[in-house]
Amino acid sequence: MKLYIIRHGAAAPKEDYDRDADRPLTAEGRTRIENVANLLARLGARPSTILTSPFVRAVETAQILSNALAGAPVAESERLTNDYAAADVLDLVAETDSGEIALVGHAPQLDEVLARMTVGEEIEAAHLGKAGCACVEFEQGFGRAEGVLQWLVSREIAAICGAD
Repeated sequence: MKLYIIRHGAAAPKEDYDRDADRPLTAEGRTRIENVANLLARLGARPSTILTSPFVRAVETAQILSNALAGAPVAESERLTNDYAAADVLDLVAETDSGEIALVGHAPQLDEVLARMTVGEEIEAAHLGKAGCACVEFEQGFGRAEGVLQWLVSREIAAICGAD
């Protein structure tokens, strides 16, 4: 199994919206996610499912990814919001039967998920900045602390490697 973990791009300012969940991507945030999506396509990513937080900025991120990755279906899950623990996301992944999955969500939850998948505990092992992306591979099916971090790409690297 291969997991792509993607943090949403930059979003509109909090003070412009009554609810944090309603904040859309900025133009810059869209461009950076397009770079990530193009890079993933060039690397041959073919997720059968893109699981995303229901927050507007995450859904927009997932839709951009889907467009670049052969129309992979997008499914929303409340478990990809910071109201849930990393263990809830790990359960969601375990329930999703797939060879490749993309997760789209928020910090600090995705950082905790990445640490749990690779080292087994929530430590500051890696940080996904906005529009950051990581690939974790599981050789014998999904299991906590059994994933191998294949790569982690910042938005700056994605801009160099993924820009058209």
